[in-house]
Amino acid sequence: MSKKAQVTMDKIVPVILTLVIAGLVIGAGSLVLSKFGDKLQTTTTSAVLAEKGNGSTHAFLNASGYFIVARNNTNFLSFVIDALYNTTSADDNTLLEVGNYSIVTTTGQILNASLLNYGNISVNYTYTLNVNPSEVQVTRNASQAVLELATFLPTIGIIIAMMVILGLIIMRKSGLGQFR
Repeated sequence: MSKKAQVTMDKIVPVILTLVIAGLVIGAGSLVLSKFGDKLQTTTTSAVLAEKGNGSTHAFLNASGYFIVARNNTNFLSFVIDALYNTTSADDNTLLEVGNYSIVTTTGQILNASLLNYGNISVNYTYTLNVNPSEVQVTRNASQAVLELATFLPTIGIIIAMMVILGLIIMRKSGLGQFR
């Protein structure tokens, strides 16, 4: 029998070992990328006092809510309200209690939680911007891609193992391979 048709354990073990090492490298790489993404993100905060709309309209707080102006910044992350006032009439500057509104921090929206509509409001808030969004997004995307690939590794490993086993059985039954 020719030496080409021989399958020995010393030829299979390096292949399996290589697959295990590749899985470990991918797992370690994913961990490193996720940690770098968290470290790369730096933020800055700014305060806004007495915002009363976007300049051309009043800040209404009704059923559709109000979006703060700072959310138009492409690096906007979140905000918190420091104070919200009803300034509908010239004499009115009433502080609205927290139960009268709610916020969606990531979209910059203030929602009316009361039955009253406020024709004009004045809002003091602090918002957070991402200083370096592109670097953070690149590492998060890479980390996510590696994690998605890692979910397929057990399936790929099983397929390779089945191919090796079937190959060994076929070679043994056909008389092409000799096992030592």
